[in-house]
Amino acid sequence: MSQTTSKPELVKRRKARERANRDRQGRIKASADRPSSLVDFELPEVEIVRKELEKTLVGKEIKNAKAVSMRCLKSFYFRNTFERNVIKRKIKAVDRIGLNITFELDDDSLLVMHLGGSGSPQIVEKPTAKLPNWEVELTFAKTCRLVFVDPVGTGQLFLITPDELEFQIPESVNGGPDPLEPIPWTQLGDWLTDSPGELKERLTDETFLSGIGDIYADEILFEAGLRHDRHSS
Repeated sequence: MSQTTSKPELVKRRKARERANRDRQGRIKASADRPSSLVDFELPEVEIVRKELEKTLVGKEIKNAKAVSMRCLKSFYFRNTFERNVIKRKIKAVDRIGLNITFELDDDSLLVMHLGGSGSPQIVEKPTAKLPNWEVELTFAKTCRLVFVDPVGTGQLFLITPDELEFQIPESVNGGPDPLEPIPWTQLGDWLTDSPGELKERLTDETFLSGIGDIYADEILFEAGLRHDRHSS
């Protein structure tokens, strides 16, 4: 016998979807006015940042949090809402979903960091003078702090529950495979053969492969000796 979802649970899920959608639209709107010349970081840069953060922060507890400004915290109406929800939480893992760096906290929530085209998380080992464009500071110990710097304001930090993942980060469900995961050449060939359009168009399609933009698509095609407008089949 199949179980039916209760009405209160359905209402709860609907409200969660609506809240997640509002939060996403707010973040999209917040970065819409950025300079047109600014290009988002692509997967290789984001993965390098993730590895450095993983090496330093996994297992550490957030002793204190400070939101210097609200530019990168568009999902929070008040600074203390963000600060209150991350203080005393321990980082269990640092992963990546597409171009989003995710910090898994010990209450199973996810602190998500999107670098945009100007965000830069920096590990500060000793107390220093305030950095220019200092946005958020997480203190782990007297000699370890994570500072998020963003001169243009295109980066975003937001906190979600596992239930909100597919709504807040749609690429976790409908995004293409991660290029850094093993993909058999025969399988990639089958995908290309079955896909309409030109090669560069396919490589930069987030539903085909995740995290490849114009710059790395050009490099890939140059190394392969293939024209960008060659049909993928």
